[in-house]
Parts: sequence; structure tokens; C-alpha cells
Amino acid sequence: MVEPENSDFLIERAMLGEYSACLAHELRNIIQTAWSKTSLLREDGNSSQDQFRKCLDGLDNDFQRMSSIEKHIISLFKDSRDSAQENQRIQVRQFVSSITDSLNHLIYKTEVSVVNNIESTLEVVLPSTSCWLIFANFIANAVDAAADSADKCVHITAEYVSQTSVLKLMIIDSGAGVPGDRLEKIYQLSYSSKSTPENAGIGLSLAKRCLEKLGGSVQYSRITSRSIFCISIPANLR
Repeated sequence: MVEPENSDFLIERAMLGEYSACLAHELRNIIQTAWSKTSLLREDGNSSQDQFRKCLDGLDNDFQRMSSIEKHIISLFKDSRDSAQENQRIQVRQFVSSITDSLNHLIYKTEVSVVNNIESTLEVVLPSTSCWLIFANFIANAVDAAADSADKCVHITAEYVSQTSVLKLMIIDSGAGVPGDRLEKIYQLSYSSKSTPENAGIGLSLAKRCLEKLGGSVQYSRITSRSIFCISIPANLR
């Protein structure tokens, strides 16, 4: 039988494993793109100076993305068992952008438009590693849900509630929504509405458990053909 403290550790490690695989997939895509560009330069001896410069600029962007993903992988595997070590001041818009960047392969595959509407001035102190994993799971779920809709869109916004010292992250998608009788089931480890059973229900189940471990919560609502997952998590301004 797993002891409670070890259970929390295993939950976090399961989420780390899932999203390190996600980041590795994105890293592979960048490497393949960079390889294609260098091969094109090598094979096409008639490239103009302008084409050559554009290709070099593209490679530069690829390498910058690789460097960013490398930093994410390192930060994800740091020792976060001590919450004092994990708490960091983050710029929320930039933080969420780093998550959507890591999900580029999923966004590209599903052709979903992800719009970050978070104010650039919003900064808070929170457990960054755990929050990265929680937010990433819910955003990935929203992208997956929106993929089957006509609009194919996800909007993300956030606000800080000073009265309760809580950061609220709202993830709004154009998907079909969750029927009332299935709402609790989506957080069960073995449940999935997807046609493929691989990794069924793992992401949201682990994300919700990790969120609750931090004293947070998630609420679901449906307004004008849009699904809204509102994640509330304790945070400080300093």
C-alpha cells in the first residue's frame, strides 16, 4: 500500500513523465524542421541571398525554441518536494505562453486556434512546477475538445482575486461540452470520452489531484456554446 506522502510524490512524477514526453515530442519536431532546412540549403545551390537569409532566420528561431524547451525539461525535474523551493514569481501571460508553446504539436495537429488574453501586467507568486503541469493538462484537454468543433478555438484569460489571494485561470473552448452526468467522471483515472483508450483519463485525474493538494479547485460551466474550466489556486502578489 502506498503511503500518503509517497502517493503525492508518485502523482507528481506521473505528470512529469507525461509532459516530459510531450516536450520531447515537440523537441523532435523542431530538430526535424531544422534538418529539413539545412538539407534544403545543402541541395539547392541556386538559392538567392534573400532565401538563404530567411532560412538562417528560421534556423535561429528553431534553436531558440529548442533552448526554451530544454529549460522547461530541466525545471520540470527539479526537486519540488519543498514548496518553499518551488514557489516562484511568474508573469502569468508569459507562463501560459510557454505552456502553449510546449503543446505546439497538438495545436498544429488539431488546427485549433489558442488565444492568450491574459494581461501582461499580471504577476503572482505560486508553485510554478506543479502549476505548469496542472495548466498544461487542462489546456491540452481544451484543445482536444475544440478539435471536433466548427470554430476550433480556445481562449485563455486570468485574474487575481485579492480578497481571497487566489489566481483564477479560465480556459474557454468551443467543444461540445461535458454532460452533467459525466462531469465527475472526467476526473476518474480510467475514464475517457475519446475513441482511443491510450492514456485514458490520466491527465485531468492527476491534474485535479495535484490542484487539490495545493488547496486549489476547478469549476466547470457552459455558456453560449462554450465550455469554461475555471482553475482557482492560492497565490500571492509578492
